[in-house]
Amino acid sequence: GIGKTAIARAVAARQGPRFPLGAHFVDLTRVDDAEAVGGALAAQLGFPSFRALVDSPSDQPALLVVDNCEHVLDAAADAIDELLASCDAPAVVATSRSPLDLPGESLVVVGPLPLGSAEGEDGAVRLFLERSRDAGADLTDHDRQSVADLCRALDGVPLAVEIAAARSRVLSPAEILDRLDDLDTLARPRFRGSERHRTVRATIEWSYEQLDGTEQAMFDRLGVPAAAFTAATAHAVAGEPGAPPSVTEGHLEGLVRVSLLVTEVADGATRYRQLHPVRTFARERLVARGEHDEICDRYVDHLVATGTALRRGGRGGWTADGLSELLALADHLLAGVRWAVGHDDQPDRAAALLSALWGVIHQGRTDDIGAAGELVLDRWPDGTGRRWALAMATVATCRHLLGRAQAAIELAERTVAGVEPGDRPPPTLFRVIGMAKAATGDLDGALAAFTEAEALAWQRGVDVLVREATICQAWVRAEQGATEVALAALRSVVDDAGAAGDGVNATWARMATGQVLLRSDPEAAAAVLTSTVDAARDLGYRAGLVGALQGLAQAALAVGNLPEAARRLVELIDEVTFGGAVTELRSLLRTTAAVLARAGDDHWADLAATATTLPR
Repeated sequence: GIGKTAIARAVAARQGPRFPLGAHFVDLTRVDDAEAVGGALAAQLGFPSFRALVDSPSDQPALLVVDNCEHVLDAAADAIDELLASCDAPAVVATSRSPLDLPGESLVVVGPLPLGSAEGEDGAVRLFLERSRDAGADLTDHDRQSVADLCRALDGVPLAVEIAAARSRVLSPAEILDRLDDLDTLARPRFRGSERHRTVRATIEWSYEQLDGTEQAMFDRLGVPAAAFTAATAHAVAGEPGAPPSVTEGHLEGLVRVSLLVTEVADGATRYRQLHPVRTFARERLVARGEHDEICDRYVDHLVATGTALRRGGRGGWTADGLSELLALADHLLAGVRWAVGHDDQPDRAAALLSALWGVIHQGRTDDIGAAGELVLDRWPDGTGRRWALAMATVATCRHLLGRAQAAIELAERTVAGVEPGDRPPPTLFRVIGMAKAATGDLDGALAAFTEAEALAWQRGVDVLVREATICQAWVRAEQGATEVALAALRSVVDDAGAAGDGVNATWARMATGQVLLRSDPEAAAAVLTSTVDAARDLGYRAGLVGALQGLAQAALAVGNLPEAARRLVELIDEVTFGGAVTELRSLLRTTAAVLARAGDDHWADLAATATTLPR
């Protein structure tokens, strides 16, 4: 349902006139037996036999489209190969969910449609709006956002979008979106086209039935991961017990070849993903096998092990690779938390997953992680133990970043009080207490909390948290007027973090240095913050980037360079809009209001008033 046949027909219509013998179309869905492929090819082209076709005396160029080769792939490849070996005149366009692997073959991989905008300017949204009009649906402007969300959920797969649009005559886009986990929603009750295009289920089954039993089992199990996954995750979740990773990798390659998996390459790593309708089908099959809960438990166990290893690996410092890997794991960890809340008797796995998510919070997933954390708290209100304390540091930090400073302090202090005698609470609990107290104006209380966090981090040998606590203390001291003491401490952290390969803390310390310099030397601050922007982008460290961009806007404002301040604010608006916490939004609005006020734009007052209503 991705549009291979439609594209091939468009090519034939546009390019056919260039060929003296025109364009000719062969549909192999009419053939079930591999032995009959040659004869079907010949018959649809007007020849009595395949031998007669191959021996045809014509040497006039023709365009030949051979559609739907996947179910008789080897036979189709052999026939086309023999035809091309006998006569160079035809140019062949073959459509298939797998390559033919012929000499001289050029692959054109057809992916989903781009989503397009809610206004339907292009892509999947435009297709939906056109097909819904064809179906007689009367959509309103109010439906546009639901249409965009629906197309995103369908991964832009044209067939799924078309069928959903056809249903929009009787169901609103929002209602279709709510029912997407039921593939029967994506079925056309009256459709006189190809049977396998009547429903999305039939289209997927067409490829699924070409797999052997082991491949089908692997495919079904791969419906469990909640986002794009690595080969290691596939092996842990879906691999056959006792089989080496190479066997799993071979199955992954096979599923990609038949278009039941798509690949994504980011940061030099290949990940795999099932498109939404395909994943829904896989999970249905897994439930029918009776394996669903078992595979979900394997998935969560793997996530606990992976997340714990990443968290421990970051004790010395966060690198770009470590941060990237953790961010790629975030959707999986969140799915694991939700599964554990619904199925576990004890909070151990949920707490371990929340602990791993602590490193993601400042990168823009605050709402999602906070909601998952509150689910865990509701499920196990009396949790105890070190792992639980680490998890509560994550939840409390989310509360702080969402503007609930007092609730953050209460949760963190209650968790500290509940730590067993003789054990030490995690430094991250005191870190969030310090941040929340600073937000409420209690600088002495914040400094005391950060000092305690530093001491605990030293005792545990967690260098990354020692540096974080030092940066936080320096910031508070700068607020209290001890600027030179603060700058000296920050420079020390920059040097120490750089030597340890702790790119995140080195960048954060540089950002804090620039923010402190803003008080006395805006030009020096701008120089430091400009280098910080580059470092933060290289790391993929969004929180450092937000702080540096805001500092650059303030530095430009301080020297009266309003165009530069506006340019930096536009960059900052993009970062905060697409993933910022409410505290970042408050700072953005305040800075923007200051720039507009200096420029004489009356809108500054609205922004300033809005900022004032947001929590600190």
